[in-house]
Amino acid sequence: MDALVLSGGNIKGAYQAGAVSALLQAGYGPGIVTGISAGALNAGYLAGHAPADSPPDWPAIGRALEDFWRSSVRSPQSFVRRRNFLTIAWNVLWRRWNGLVDTEPLARVVRRELAAADPRRTGLTLRVGAVNIRTGDLTYVASTEPHLVDYILASTAEPVEMPLRMVDADPFYDGGVRDYAPLKQAIDLGATRIAAVVCRPEQVGPVGQDFSLGDPLHLISRVIDIVINEIVQNDLEWFLEINRYVREGLDHPLLAGKRFIPILVVRPVAPIEVSVDNFTPADIDRMILQGKADAQRALQVALDDPAWR
Repeated sequence: MDALVLSGGNIKGAYQAGAVSALLQAGYGPGIVTGISAGALNAGYLAGHAPADSPPDWPAIGRALEDFWRSSVRSPQSFVRRRNFLTIAWNVLWRRWNGLVDTEPLARVVRRELAAADPRRTGLTLRVGAVNIRTGDLTYVASTEPHLVDYILASTAEPVEMPLRMVDADPFYDGGVRDYAPLKQAIDLGATRIAAVVCRPEQVGPVGQDFSLGDPLHLISRVIDIVINEIVQNDLEWFLEINRYVREGLDHPLLAGKRFIPILVVRPVAPIEVSVDNFTPADIDRMILQGKADAQRALQVALDDPAWR
C-alpha cells in the first residue's frame, strides 16, 4: 500500500502542500498518511477529503490542499499573534506560561476546515502524533480518535514558543520533539512504497538576514531547527541503510523481519527563508510552487528505479 509521510515544518507546510499536490497529480494515490506538526495538519486535510465510500479524486484533493494554504494562511495574523512583553512577563511571574505567540487564529482555521470535511470518516489509514508533556510519551492517534482535531492542533504546537494544547486533561506539544518524519508508523501500517515530504534540507544552513539573537521567537525556532534536523537525518539514513542491506541480501539478526520499501524523498535543497511571524501571500505561493517543482524532480529520479515503478 502506498504511503505519504509528512514531516513537520510550521509555516513551511505550504511547501509540503505543493509537493503533495504534485505527487497526487502524478497519480500517486496513498492508502496510508502519517503526519507530524504541519504534516499532521496536511494529513488531516487529506483524510477529510478522502471519503470512505468512494475512490478519492486525488488530483482534485491536491488542488484543494493548495487552495487551502493560499486562501486561509495569508499573513502571520491568520496563523499566530505575538504576545506583548508585559503579557509574557506576567505569565512567567505567575507560572502560567502560555507561549510567546497566541495560536488561536490557527486553531480557528483548523477547526473550521476539518469540521467541514470530517477526517474521522475517511478511507485513509491515518496517524498523527503529539508528545504528552507529563509522561514524555509520543502518542499517535488514528482517524477514529474522538479528539482527533485536538491532537492535530497539539501536534502543530511548537515547544515553548507556542501554548500547550490540552487533550482530554493532558498537556501535549508538537510530536516533532520525538519524531519529525513518522516513517516507522507508515512501515508498521504495511506501507509497500513511501513518499516522504520533508520541509527541511539535509543541512541546517546559516540563518537569514532577518534573524535576531535577541528575539526569543527567532532563537527558539533556530534551536528547534537544529535539533529536529538531526532527528530527521538520522531517521532517513537509518531507513536507507536498512533498505540497502535488505536489498543486498545481508544476513544479520538486526535485519530479521525487515523488508525493502521503495522510498521517494521530497525536500528543499536549501533552507526556505520564511518565518511564522513574517510572511506574505507571495511567500505562501512561492513555497507551494517550490514544493511542486521539487516533487516533480524527485519523481523523475524515482521513475528511473524499477523498484519504485
